[in-house]
Amino acid sequence: MVAVLAVAGCVAGPVQVDGEPAPLIAPTGTPTPTPSRPAPVVPPSGTAVRPRAYVEHTLSRSGVTIRLPVPADWSLKETEYGVDFGDRSGRLLLRLYIRERQGEAVGVSAARAWELAEPEISRGLANYRRLGIVAVPGIGDSAADWTFTFDRGVTRQVVDRGISVGPVTVAVYFSAEQQFYDAMLPVFTKAAGGLVISEG
Repeated sequence: MVAVLAVAGCVAGPVQVDGEPAPLIAPTGTPTPTPSRPAPVVPPSGTAVRPRAYVEHTLSRSGVTIRLPVPADWSLKETEYGVDFGDRSGRLLLRLYIRERQGEAVGVSAARAWELAEPEISRGLANYRRLGIVAVPGIGDSAADWTFTFDRGVTRQVVDRGISVGPVTVAVYFSAEQQFYDAMLPVFTKAAGGLVISEG
C-alpha cells in the first residue's frame, strides 16, 4: 500500500496544541498540494489475477444437477457436456461437465475410472506427466482428484476432480499455466468445495 501524507495549509508559524504532533507542517508561504489517491494496481497485460467475486452456476445433464461458485467476471462457453469458464489472461480454465459413464468405468470407483481413462486422454497431451490420482472421500458415490502436467506452448498443470454419481461422472477441472497454478488453485478449491449435487 502507498501511504499518502496530507500536508497542512499555510500558517503564520508553529503553534503548540494538545495531542500528538502533526507529521509535517509546511513552511509559511508554501502552497498546499492537493491530496491524491494512490493509482489503482493494474496487472501487466496477460497476467493471471484471482477473481474478486463469485456467482453460483447451475448445470443439469442426464438427471443430475450441480450448483457451485464460479468467478463472476470470467467468460462462459458452453460445451457438449457442460461449460468452460476462462479468465481474461487466457491462462486459467475452469471446466464443469456431466457425462454418462461408459464401458469399463461403469461400477468402478472414481479413482479407477481415471486410471482407465488415462491412456486415451494422455495420448492427446504433449509431454503428459501424471502427478497423482488420489481418492477424495465423502463426495458422491466416490470421487478422486487426477493431477498432471502437459505442454501447450507452455507447461500447464491440471487438477480434475471426478465424482461418480449413479450412472454419470461429474467433473470439476482446473488448468493453469504452471507458474500460476499454486497462486490460482483457490479458484478450484472454492468451486469444488462449494459443489452441491442433486439427482432427479
